[in-house]
Amino acid sequence: MKATKEWQEYDQDYEKDFQDIRTKDGKEYINCWPNAGKWSVLSSKKPISIKDEDVTHVRLTDEP
Repeated sequence: MKATKEWQEYDQDYEKDFQDIRTKDGKEYINCWPNAGKWSVLSSKKPISIKDEDVTHVRLTDEP
């Protein structure tokens, strides 16, 4: 999958790039990094890790 700045369904094939994610429960997380089956939410003050299988949509982040 080629990541874009538009939301697209996540097919578990990620690019190593900063992305926003949407999860099964409808929450959105900004500025995340994928690695080893999980997503680290870098915009959070507390460490948050989201399982890969809980992600439904992705887009490239606009955050620096």
